Amino acid sequence: CATQKGRRQLLSYGALIHHWVACHTTLAADAPHLRSLQVIRYEALVADPDAVLAPVFTRVGLAPEPVAGLVHAGLDERYFARWRTARNPLRRHDRNRAVRRYEDAVARFGYSLVDLERAEAGTMLPGLSS
Repeated sequence: CATQKGRRQLLSYGALIHHWVACHTTLAADAPHLRSLQVIRYEALVADPDAVLAPVFTRVGLAPEPVAGLVHAGLDERYFARWRTARNPLRRHDRNRAVRRYEDAVARFGYSLVDLERAEAGTMLPGLSS
């Protein structure tokens, strides 16, 4: 994943989160200009992949296929644990600075850098109904 590669390259949390916010902001700006758009939240996908993807299959003219065995829930827990327990004081400072700088921007899309489990439905594209 992009953030994992970024951590290997020792990019700051701020740089990684800035990139995430920029990508989501671009999507939100582009969305009104698209004829068809289906946004799927990661949390919904891993919770019930068959139910989430069935309408996507149908939308593109395919019979729904079972995919639950291909999706593994809980993979983000390792990242959450690392985020919460940064032992390196420089990484802790980097994380805290990123939270102060980006919490409001991340919240605009229904997430939180403080409450990592928060994923508010309907907020992925502010101002748009999906």
